[in-house]
Amino acid sequence: MLEIDPISLDVIFPKPWIKMIVMQPHVLLTASEPYRWPDDKKIQQISGINRTLEMAKDQQAHFAIFPEYAIPDLDGVNVVTERISGVDWPNNTIIIGGVDGLSKERYRQLCEQPNTTYHNNNKPDQVGPTEWVNCCITWVKKNDGHTIKYIQPKISSAKDEALTPLRSFFCGSAVYLFEGKFRHENSVQYSFKFFTLICFDWIDQSAGCRINESIMRKLDQRQQTIEWVFLLQHNQKPNHSDFISSTLRFFDDSVYNNVIRHNSAVIFANSASQDKPASYAEENFAVSSVVFHPAANVLSDKCRPTICLKKNKYRNLNTCHDIVFREMGACIHSFEIHIPRFSPYTPGGRCLPIDRAQVYPITDGEPDPRLPGGEVPACVKWVNDMLDTKPSLSDRVSIDHLNREVTISHNAIIGTMRQLKADKHENNIHYATASHLSNNEWRNVDNWITDEENALEHMLDTLAMISTAHDIDLDSSLLHATIMIDDKLIEVVAIKGNTHEDCFKYFLSGHLPWPAAHKTFLITQDDRNSEITKGLLKKFTVPYFSEKTITKPASGYFIKDFQTLLRVCQTADSVDNFREEIASYVV
Repeated sequence: MLEIDPISLDVIFPKPWIKMIVMQPHVLLTASEPYRWPDDKKIQQISGINRTLEMAKDQQAHFAIFPEYAIPDLDGVNVVTERISGVDWPNNTIIIGGVDGLSKERYRQLCEQPNTTYHNNNKPDQVGPTEWVNCCITWVKKNDGHTIKYIQPKISSAKDEALTPLRSFFCGSAVYLFEGKFRHENSVQYSFKFFTLICFDWIDQSAGCRINESIMRKLDQRQQTIEWVFLLQHNQKPNHSDFISSTLRFFDDSVYNNVIRHNSAVIFANSASQDKPASYAEENFAVSSVVFHPAANVLSDKCRPTICLKKNKYRNLNTCHDIVFREMGACIHSFEIHIPRFSPYTPGGRCLPIDRAQVYPITDGEPDPRLPGGEVPACVKWVNDMLDTKPSLSDRVSIDHLNREVTISHNAIIGTMRQLKADKHENNIHYATASHLSNNEWRNVDNWITDEENALEHMLDTLAMISTAHDIDLDSSLLHATIMIDDKLIEVVAIKGNTHEDCFKYFLSGHLPWPAAHKTFLITQDDRNSEITKGLLKKFTVPYFSEKTITKPASGYFIKDFQTLLRVCQTADSVDNFREEIASYVV
């Protein structure tokens, strides 16, 4: 029978904000049970743990979180214990981490370490001789500097843990309910409570009801407030309907009325989809997140750096405040989390649920704008993720003589684009997407979908072709890029729309800046990738080549459709020949 073990901690936290650090590693495990880190990967993982702990110490994080299986064996456990026990580690701090699979003997050795506590139901003698253990540890450095750790085995085995051929899985039967204090004001002392579960514990209902509901039923015996639930995951399907329904059920105030949750938050700490930055994909790990009760008085549904506040962007959690960390690859998340119950429930009391969300690399390597050791604007994350998926034009169409040059240019353009500043990324996509003419929410990058992706591809392909023939400047241009032709500076802009006419109208709508001192080379692409008809070309060019005003002294522009530019690139027998063709368009 599942038991709740209440633990009073001599820990004092500030309010209304606390600091959290969450490691999101790419977890690699052996193929057979007990699932553990391969020996040749342990050193690198422990190095990443050390880096995460150093950040937690330097930033004086109140919580440092490591997901399921993230800590390799007792070697990793000992590193964490040594760090938090050091005199330089701040008091009033908590570390929660999942340990990889332990044999009965290794589990016994863990439980016998100094300053270690475990529930009687989970003592080593309860583990069968051929069973193995998946557990988490909660390290606590108290207000007086004393350190203690609490061992909590996973309660329910996931399918891959249950259907193992060599050893059986030990199922724990106790959950710690920790209680600490918030810094008091005016002689009023508030407490906080939290508990931790490991992945499948959140959804298992093999005993007839979900484990989290069994916990709630026991907690409901007296009135108490739950501040946080920490869910440590190594979960390929974090958005599975069972996890969604369990989360919604936890926040359902119509049941377990004595458990006050209207200011609660569930912190999902998952492992990464790969060892480098990655975008969201179905059934591919990550989606680390913080979910607040629908009644929490927090701001949401706006576009913020690093985190997505848009409801139902990744999954449907109804009216819950679902804050998802956009980075799905290996990284370290650092953020401040709001404690809603200390803000007045008024319009003036509303604030961000998460603030100062920053992303750090776990290992040293090639710099990436998605792992800057700071905030990551949504457009920087989106553009760089999209660039990861875009093969060269020369890989998608046949190019007779300039195949190599286009490939080199494509890679160079991508390298340059990755280094652009956030406002340039945002403007580039805005200028390239004709559908933004009727879209007033274009600055919310979390709304960007197919139109913006197609526009980016059109821009990238266009600039890759042009840069095979001309030196190109993406950074200081007013529009997408500038080139020099016959000592004249030409602005380049590539617009994608349903039709060429949509592209023209958008270009002339005032949404794009007008280069007053230079002419503009406009390359349009419609959904059919067709050529512009002569009639349409005449309609949108004749009035403008002749018009010169004080505000638009060089108001002329030159138009070419993408299909024509591509055809010329495909058939050009040399770079010089292609350069001459481009020059003929803009003179």
